[in-house]
Amino acid sequence: MYLLSATIVAAAVPFVPVNNADEPVLLRVRVAKGNAFRYILMSTTSQDMTVEMNDITNESTSSLTVTMVVNDAALDRADITTTFSDVTSSVRVRGMEELGVARDTTVRLTQFEGASIRLTMDQFGRASKVSTSLDGTASAFFSSMKILDRFSAYLPKEPISVGGSWTLENIDTTAAPSGSGDVRTTAVTVYTYRGIRDTLGTRCWVIDATSSSLTQEGEITANGIDLELEGSGQSQGTTFLDVNNGMVVATRGMVAMQTQMSLSGQQSMVIPVATQMQFTMTRITERR
Repeated sequence: MYLLSATIVAAAVPFVPVNNADEPVLLRVRVAKGNAFRYILMSTTSQDMTVEMNDITNESTSSLTVTMVVNDAALDRADITTTFSDVTSSVRVRGMEELGVARDTTVRLTQFEGASIRLTMDQFGRASKVSTSLDGTASAFFSSMKILDRFSAYLPKEPISVGGSWTLENIDTTAAPSGSGDVRTTAVTVYTYRGIRDTLGTRCWVIDATSSSLTQEGEITANGIDLELEGSGQSQGTTFLDVNNGMVVATRGMVAMQTQMSLSGQQSMVIPVATQMQFTMTRITERR
């Protein structure tokens, strides 16, 4: 059965009060060849669903280390290799004991060690995949964690003042991890610039993101079962960007979705699913 994406344990990020400067700021990504950045990314997902009168809870937590190296950089975009390590995942399933399924597992996914994605990042912080060493299983896992989304900043084209906002509509299509079909997510997100704060020892631009118009729809066929899903929800988060280069220092957020999955074929039923997702990403500063 196809389950919606995985996410994340939120952690508070300390900061000092916002800078009161009123001058508009030009938010841009400016990295140089040879720059390197390391992050810890964590995600937690909790899903509640009802299947044939059985209430089932599925909780999953994933964490990994992400290393980004700038291969080349021009004024408007950078070529970056992103490598993954220390990948762990834990799953907890409740409500399926009568079917002989009760699982509490934590594993280190060594098969993903050293997996990489080569991407480009433009001056507005938007990341796009160029190539990858991931196979189908690894690709589905990292896609569920929305790796590129965590690094994409979606900065405005014009200088922005504290309290200023801009809106972006994004449509994301994710292929089914098995079988055929895909899931399409549409989000209309309002971004608000909150000013400058000292965060984790770094001077940062602070940007809030809120989406009250978040929808999903998809059709998937796998193992003789046809699945249609549709849902809606909302998301919110805060991102801290290094004022020196525009790269993420920390980000945290949540997504809440109410989805209805309709199955037909070998099995026929309608399954309501409530999903709560949280995520954090923190840049690691090497101590010398």
